[in-house]
Amino acid sequence: MGSSLSMRHFPEKMGSSLSMRHFPVQKDRPRLIKVKLLVKHEKLTYKHNRCNLIKISKLDKIKAETSFHEKMFFAALAVIVGLIGWSASNFLNTSAFVLLLALFGTLASAVYGIYQYRFIKQLIKELEDA
Repeated sequence: MGSSLSMRHFPEKMGSSLSMRHFPVQKDRPRLIKVKLLVKHEKLTYKHNRCNLIKISKLDKIKAETSFHEKMFFAALAVIVGLIGWSASNFLNTSAFVLLLALFGTLASAVYGIYQYRFIKQLIKELEDA
């Protein structure tokens, strides 16, 4: 009688159409996906926030926002350092217009970094008060 598994052939997405992959598929059972609901409906809140399926305390929400804005602050610092380094190494080989764009990007990233820093300080003060 043999196995209940058969082999189906699917062409690879990357590569020639002659190469085939073998995927075992069961013949006897239908291919249904069962989804198990892990949270009861009474505990759900549908307010407009980042996590609209679970209830988050105010402190956890402030901590999550602080973490996000810290990452954005450090990304702005990385952009500043990268643009300054690129400008320093390529100022002889590039045009004045490209250097001006790099300067504008550096200044915009600095302003954004200062904004993020002030917002982080405001969130930390709000966290201390809560």
